[in-house]
Parts: sequence; C-alpha cells; structure tokens
Amino acid sequence: MTSDPILKKAKKNAEKGTKRRTEKSLKTSAGTTLKGQATRNRLVTEAIYVFSKQGYNNGSLQEIAKRCGLTQPALFHYFSGKKELIVAALERLIIDSFTVIDALIKPEDSARKRLENHFYGNLKWGFEYPEQAQLMILVYYLASFDKDFTKLYRPLLLRGRERVAVYLYAAQREHLLKKDEDVPALALYIYDHLVGSLLTTFTSDLAATSEETQIKSLKKRWKRLLDQFFVEE
Repeated sequence: MTSDPILKKAKKNAEKGTKRRTEKSLKTSAGTTLKGQATRNRLVTEAIYVFSKQGYNNGSLQEIAKRCGLTQPALFHYFSGKKELIVAALERLIIDSFTVIDALIKPEDSARKRLENHFYGNLKWGFEYPEQAQLMILVYYLASFDKDFTKLYRPLLLRGRERVAVYLYAAQREHLLKKDEDVPALALYIYDHLVGSLLTTFTSDLAATSEETQIKSLKKRWKRLLDQFFVEE
C-alpha cells in the first residue's frame, strides 16, 4: 500500500461515500443487503457504460435499468436519479484509478520515480477501464459550462494537483529539483500537462496505434517534461 497521505485520504473518502450511500439505500436484513449491494454495484457499472457511450443527457435511466434486468421504478429503490448515479460512478472511478496507481507506487522509490509511476498509473487505468476514462472526459467537458458538474469536477481537479504536490515536496526534501521551485505552481503546471496528455490520448483513434506505442510515446514526453525540473539521479 502506498504511503502517499493524499492518495490514501482521497481513496478513503471515496470508499466512505460509497459505503454511506449504499447503507442509506438498502434494507437492513443481511440477505437483502448483500443482494441489494450487488444490484447497486451493477447499476453503477451499467451507468458508467451508458453515460460513456451515450452522454449524460441522452443516457437514460430506463436503459441503465434494462441492462440490469430491472424496471425504471425499481432503479429508484437504489438511486434517486441521474445525479446520484453519476456521483456513485465517479466514486467507483476514483477507487479503481487509485487501486491501479497504488500498485505502482513504492515508498522506497525516489520522489521522481513515484511521480513517473503516478503518471503511468493514470494511463494504465485509462487503458484498463476505457469507459471510466470516457466518463471522466465527459465530466471534464460538462464542467466547462454546467455549474453542477463544475462542483463535481473541481474536487477531483484539486485532489489531483495535491497528489502531484506531495511528490514534488518529497523531491524537494530529497534535493532532486534543479532549483527552489514554487511547488504549488509547479504542481499546477505538471498536473495540467498530465491531464492534457491523457485527454489527447483517450480522445484519439487508439485503434490506429498500439497501446504499447502510446505508452512509450507518452513516457518519453513525460520524461522530457520532468527533466526540465529534476536533476539526474
């Protein structure tokens, strides 16, 4: 498990939110709870798929319920509507992405190596969970003009920048930065570069380029980026 405090706290908060919503929406008997939780998880999975393929406005609750073998009224036993569903979908997205990244972060590695693996972990998550990556891009787009989605996206944005700052502060302590950088400003610059490169990757025609080629290309770009600020190890 990673020692990154921001990563651990963010993942814990996402898991708490999921648990709280689950407990609120399910009945108390043990058998019903287990069955209800499985149904709820399936609804979130199908919501991610439907929203990623059809968009938030066009993706219907009826379609999501149908894919789970439910009627739309039955869906309301678990979720009050689209907004609560997409919040649950984002919580799933956060937990899955952190799990992928978490597996790559080793406390004994240098701060730069951990930051590189954080970058790579985001890319790996996108390839392993393409519908989740598409959903994140959808939320990013909707946040540009819809205030409700701005409120949903902003905490994700700030959390991402904070995680990058954690690695940069560690790099500063390890004397790995070329000069005394303004860490919050550098975290903003590096994180926005990461988001931009991921958006380009996951909105491109990946069928024309192999996953391995995409990864190699991005790793080279990220190395050039970090070489501007880090000393050679």
